[in-house]
Amino acid sequence: MEAILRSHLPAESVQPSLALLTGGVLVRVALQASPTTREFVEDLVERVLVSSGL
Repeated sequence: MEAILRSHLPAESVQPSLALLTGGVLVRVALQASPTTREFVEDLVERVLVSSGL
């Protein structure tokens, strides 16, 4: 996932975006006991990209 982010984001945005994406999925599964649906992941990715200025 890091390599994919590196190909699309500025270098300074890669690690924070990686943390947001993996953290979002981890919270959803481990703490909320909810499934990670395609819609959830797509929304999460879109929010991270927007927060990175894209």
